[in-house]
Amino acid sequence: MSELLFYREGDGGISTARVDDQGTFTNLKDGRVNPNWTRITPA
Repeated sequence: MSELLFYREGDGGISTARVDDQGTFTNLKDGRVNPNWTRITPA
């Protein structure tokens, strides 16, 4: 299973998702953060 973070720089839109071992994509949550991030670090 993999967890993903999508980020749209212009307006700070974010979306998290999960892809399971069979390849099924599941959107988890959408939101907003400050725009114009230059780095995203895995935790």
